[in-house]
Amino acid sequence: MAPEMLAGHSYDGRKTDIFATGVTLFIMATCQYPFEEATLQDEKYAYIANNDAIGFWNSFDKIYPLTSELKDLLFGMLTAEPSQRYTLHQIILHPWVVQEEVNFMNLINVGREIQDKFQINKNVNY
Repeated sequence: MAPEMLAGHSYDGRKTDIFATGVTLFIMATCQYPFEEATLQDEKYAYIANNDAIGFWNSFDKIYPLTSELKDLLFGMLTAEPSQRYTLHQIILHPWVVQEEVNFMNLINVGREIQDKFQINKNVNY
């Protein structure tokens, strides 16, 4: 849940969705949660709340090597202050998203291979 929601403040659903999507992308990229509990007692969440990207990234013991672009994107999406959080427009134009190495056709092919291997819902078209 986005920090502004936890604090009971009014919120913009688009900005809270960006935060939630940042959490999801973080999990997909690292196989870990970015924090255990959205409170200042949680060290990793406190780094987010205090806008301390260096402390945040240093707090992970075993993390998959992430590019500086992906780290920037993730932390921009997880920024505690909604007015400073990345917008959808910024995300779409972010270097990590537009880089040539991100090949969405490869993702589609992986999806098809998984479908074939596990015979999952053959009616889904990619």
